[in-house]
Amino acid sequence: MPEPYIFLIRSGASLPEAFSEAKAEAEIREPDYTPGKIPPWLRLREQVENAVAVFCLKGPEIGESAFSVNWVSWQLGVAAAMEKPVWVFESVRSPTFLPLPYLTDYVPFDPEDKRHAEFQRTLVANYIQGKEPTGTGLAEMCPHCSSLYAIHTAVLDWNCPSCQKRTYWKGADTPAVVPYLPPSYLLQVQDDFRQIAREYPQTATG
Repeated sequence: MPEPYIFLIRSGASLPEAFSEAKAEAEIREPDYTPGKIPPWLRLREQVENAVAVFCLKGPEIGESAFSVNWVSWQLGVAAAMEKPVWVFESVRSPTFLPLPYLTDYVPFDPEDKRHAEFQRTLVANYIQGKEPTGTGLAEMCPHCSSLYAIHTAVLDWNCPSCQKRTYWKGADTPAVVPYLPPSYLLQVQDDFRQIAREYPQTATG
């Protein structure tokens, strides 16, 4: 039986230490776009199908290349069709504009915070060992596009990963309406990174 692994999609983003360690142990595998006897799309579809989960790591340059955007969207579409858990990771230090139509979990993280690195290590280990993933997060439905996902970090506001519009807890859509602090069991962040939402240009969703 093949060894379990996590399929990681990224472009223009440095690997966090925890993911780099997992890649060295073949617990994380990345796409191979090299042309060969088998078309890349067929090889990638098989990789997604055999993965226990799909991670997508957003980086500052991910939206600058049409090649990257097309392949990222296609791979997430394959994961959606196969009903794979898709975790989107985004640095609170460099939020990036790129709408991702499908995800199950969203983790804004601080690459310089050891607690976040430990969360990532535990998450990878649990998937590889066939255990329940780290924590449950808190389910949120975007008030703009109705995407439903679990958020795992105690930020006060963020950009919905699917439509990229500013989002707040409990569906509030203005900074003046933040009804409560997020629960303490979520990943905590430094005060400087509690509000990470950006004003991105208007998207096709209106």
